[in-house]
Amino acid sequence: MTVETLSRHVWLLLRALSVVTLTLVLWQRAPLPALALPLLLVPTLHALRAPGDPPGPRRHVNPVWVFLADLVSVAVLFTSTTLLFRGLPWQVPAALAAVCLGALVLRWRATEDPTPYPLPPAEPRRHPATVVPAVLMTLAMFAGLIATVTWHPLREHLACTGATSTPGPADWWNTTPAWSSLPEEYPAPEWQRLLDDEVPRSLRHVGASVRAHTLVTDAGVVALSAEDGTALWHLDATYLAGAVVHGDDRSFDEARVVHAGSTVLVEYVYPRTGRDRERPGPLLMAFDDLTGEQVWCRSGIHGVLSGLDSTERFVAWVGEEPTLFDATDGSVVASLDGGPDTPVGPEVEDPRAVIDDGRVLMWEGTRLTTFALETGAELFTLEDVGPGRPESGPRTITSVIASDGTTVVGFDRDHRGRPPSARHAWEYDAEGYLAAYGPDGDLLWDSTGDGVVEEGGPLIGGEPAHGELPARTVFDGHVLVRNPHSDRPAFHGVSLRDGTVTWRLEEEGSPACSASEGTVLDGGRLYRPHSLVTSRGCPSLEDSPVERVFGAGDGMVTWSRHEDGRLLSSLRGAATTP
Repeated sequence: MTVETLSRHVWLLLRALSVVTLTLVLWQRAPLPALALPLLLVPTLHALRAPGDPPGPRRHVNPVWVFLADLVSVAVLFTSTTLLFRGLPWQVPAALAAVCLGALVLRWRATEDPTPYPLPPAEPRRHPATVVPAVLMTLAMFAGLIATVTWHPLREHLACTGATSTPGPADWWNTTPAWSSLPEEYPAPEWQRLLDDEVPRSLRHVGASVRAHTLVTDAGVVALSAEDGTALWHLDATYLAGAVVHGDDRSFDEARVVHAGSTVLVEYVYPRTGRDRERPGPLLMAFDDLTGEQVWCRSGIHGVLSGLDSTERFVAWVGEEPTLFDATDGSVVASLDGGPDTPVGPEVEDPRAVIDDGRVLMWEGTRLTTFALETGAELFTLEDVGPGRPESGPRTITSVIASDGTTVVGFDRDHRGRPPSARHAWEYDAEGYLAAYGPDGDLLWDSTGDGVVEEGGPLIGGEPAHGELPARTVFDGHVLVRNPHSDRPAFHGVSLRDGTVTWRLEEEGSPACSASEGTVLDGGRLYRPHSLVTSRGCPSLEDSPVERVFGAGDGMVTWSRHEDGRLLSSLRGAATTP
């Protein structure tokens, strides 16, 4: 086989592959361009063939135009292959680039002297006029190809371009309007949707605004209308894995989706290239919660955290620095100096940040720092606020609750030991420790002391009895506290104002109260799947079909059992029954 024959067949294959891969890439995004552009590319490449290239009769085209067509084919093939097979190690694009370079060298050696009319057969030779432009165009092409892998701005632009939502419901989101009764203690639902069996069981509610609810599962994101629960748009995880450059099927994680104001934020992790290619490279995509339109996209932001209220602020990490952002355009509001230097988002098992009550509260070890949510200005900082214990040091902060300008801080269960006066374990309740602080960080009350907790008396020991944040936990000016004593665990309704125990309930007498999931409506009641916590107690809800409760702006969303499957309900406002 001669060099000319090998070149003709190699370039016929490369040009055909460029058309096929371009068609596949465009078909993922828009069917009409997927048909139109390849139809334009095919006759163009056919017309710009080297002499003797199949298929069709022999043509005599200037080699410069042939090289231009070859460069276009190689660029299309390389880019389309990168889009189709995302998450490839850098060696694969490098090997493809080497193959393309070899094909260009082969074409150069097989190029004949162009002639406008047939001449007697002559020995093929390289035309000198093709050398300089061919070398320059080859270098320019490979510079562009390498940039798609290594140049950060171009990588970011290509990755963001593939992240688009789709109007309407996802393939896995099948619901029908329904109506079923909830416990009479619950408010009347605004709307209810019966979920089909195809809807993944891992579905959870991540946030809401006055316009839309955001739900997420490992299959993707779906936004529902706040008015009637119809699907507005969706973001499919499988589509993202095939459309976002440098991503793979592990880049999307349901724990990295939050709802901030009118914006849905999706953190997408794609492998990097080069020496640190194994280290995750975060890409944060922002979508309008009503239309699903991508409003901005940026890399280098990770560990996103938002609050339950419909605020246009969120916290994320840029490197090791916690930063306050505006969700509408992704602009930086302020750097939160003094916060933890590692992400503390919802996917972290031990959260160390809370956005609530118009504040950002961040803690690490024994240090708590509070910032204003709108401006990022530091309000106050507390250090080593636990009771002093020379033999073992201060306590470690485990949880924080913020409401009405008051900050309740929970510390670990470590204690100074049972006092001599408590001869038995049930005579000592000082496991754990809580302290409440005012707007300026001044101490309001704490739960230090020895003895047994009694109604009407001060709280001794204890730990906050709330579940996954963000969720409203302060009900009618009270917080729910659990005494973690192993011999006689109990729940206490504690006044937020002065730390007085309003009511006490043995855990054995109310197992439903031990559920940690729930949220507060209108500041009055803490709604849980099988109990209702008020300032008067924690009564159980008999035969409650509710399985899960999520806070949703100033309302809540519930999952409940239904004879035909699972029922999704949106509730808002106070209950009609006392």
